Amino acid sequence: MTEQSYESHAHRPTLTAAAGVFTFTAIVVFAMVAIRQRSLLSKQITALRFASDAELPALLDKTLAENLQPDQIKRAITNWQPDLHRT
Repeated sequence: MTEQSYESHAHRPTLTAAAGVFTFTAIVVFAMVAIRQRSLLSKQITALRFASDAELPALLDKTLAENLQPDQIKRAITNWQPDLHRT
């Protein structure tokens, strides 16, 4: 094995850049959801947890626009996802 030095050390910043982009995206999405959650009731948020990732944005917009009740939200979900992280 060759000795590592400053000249022979391979610097690969791709993973660091990808992690940075992922972190930035996660922070932006979290901020957007936090802003929207202020106008939702906790029961509405609980009902939305069963929606798939694909239908969640449209269902969230519909919930905010029409002030859907939790039962109405659950009935509007077409691709039901189980909540496997429930305690």
